[in-house]
Amino acid sequence: MRISVLALAALIFALPPAAHAQKAGEPAKAGGVEKPRDDVMMFSEDDPEMNAAIARARAEVPDFLLHLITPRANKWRFMVKYDLDPGDAAEYIWAEIVSREPGGVTATLSNVPMLAGFKQGQTVTIRDEQIVDWSYVRDGVMQGNYTTRVILDRMPAAEADPIRRNLGW
Repeated sequence: MRISVLALAALIFALPPAAHAQKAGEPAKAGGVEKPRDDVMMFSEDDPEMNAAIARARAEVPDFLLHLITPRANKWRFMVKYDLDPGDAAEYIWAEIVSREPGGVTATLSNVPMLAGFKQGQTVTIRDEQIVDWSYVRDGVMQGNYTTRVILDRMPAAEADPIRRNLGW
């Protein structure tokens, strides 16, 4: 079964960056979520809420890209989430966009990757069809971030509420 590894830390303005030690591909609890560390959550590939969040984000990628190519002073920190190295176990990671290219973006990895051969700050090229979520800040409120919303809904309120406040939600 394929497992999605999703990190929050790159999205939290005032919180420290993510540091990952959990190995991609370790099994999640049957039928649910396992939180192996404070900054990583594992999801089953058939998780209906996460799949709906990804489907919504993917459907809205064209609109997101319009915001990216027509930036305004009240919009900043354009990011995308994608599978760092597609294979048996997924590592979904956030990357901050540096530039728009035909059919994709150039970005820098915002999280500390678990996979060997990758590092935080590394420049990567991401094709539009690889994007599973997106975000940007508008007037101090994080837009998009549909996968993060699912993660926060499954965290204890004492942990999730400060993150929501930082994101302007």
